[in-house]
Amino acid sequence: MLLTGQRENEIGALCWSEINFDKDVISLSGSRTKNGLPHDVPMSGSVRKILKRHKKTEGREFVFGYAEGPFSGWSKSKERLDKQILEARKEAAKNAGGDPSKVQPLDHWTIHDLRRTVSTKMGDIGIPPHVVEAVLNHISGHKGGVAGVYNKSLYTAEKAQALARWAEYVTAVVEGRKSKVLKFSQRT
Repeated sequence: MLLTGQRENEIGALCWSEINFDKDVISLSGSRTKNGLPHDVPMSGSVRKILKRHKKTEGREFVFGYAEGPFSGWSKSKERLDKQILEARKEAAKNAGGDPSKVQPLDHWTIHDLRRTVSTKMGDIGIPPHVVEAVLNHISGHKGGVAGVYNKSLYTAEKAQALARWAEYVTAVVEGRKSKVLKFSQRT
């Protein structure tokens, strides 16, 4: 979800038939998107690696989850993640000579905050707002109202470039290194 910017139900119910490794794209039908429109999500190298490593279960169309349905353990998974983050922060404080007992849990956050983070941080690394909106499959701003009547672009190449830049940024954060992503200056 963090690497694609898509909604939890779009990724949690992702099907193998929606993934095209030859074209490096995840294709969601309109029946699977909030706005009811088909949406292609270019796969960054990081997303491709994750999906390629994921084992396909015989007789199961869903990529994530267990048993018959899609992934549905969001609350419990988030609780486990919050605990892991707290433990990692305590370990980092200890390694830096600090007092781990003074480390506080993260402020309250929700799964949907991942989309807000993607949107905000993509803007921070210089991805234009209309491309961010296209990645998120929003119909507003550049695609809302009269503008949407005239602008039919899917921004396919721009979305692919944005998601590749985003994956590099996220990878750098996870690895604790400086990102190679440069913010483009805006010309006026």
